[in-house]
Amino acid sequence: MNALQQCQWRHDSAEPESAPTAWIETSAGQEWLEDSIKTLVLGSDVTVSFSPKVVVKALDFIIEFGQQAADIYANDATYHLDWTLARGHGAFGTRYSDLARQVAEKMLRPHAAAAEAAAKWRDF
Repeated sequence: MNALQQCQWRHDSAEPESAPTAWIETSAGQEWLEDSIKTLVLGSDVTVSFSPKVVVKALDFIIEFGQQAADIYANDATYHLDWTLARGHGAFGTRYSDLARQVAEKMLRPHAAAAEAAAKWRDF
């Protein structure tokens, strides 16, 4: 086998390069996502980047959450929320807090590239 054939064989037998891990899946990306979810749930806007200005508004979050929470409420055959309100309890279980996290994450993930660019700029 000559050198050219050996080179061709190595090329043909090589494993494909693994895809790089998306920033949002790294520890820095997950930390940004968790902090941003908490910020939205507490009622504050999340400024993802300043140039271009990208903001996820808390008002948009709570509107989307309310619409999806209404679906849960409408299909709650156990009347969990009704009983909780009737008893004067402030905790509604995990269904609504889980929904809040899902809605916030769905709104934030599309901005991961802008968040990554902003994080790189801050770390510069």
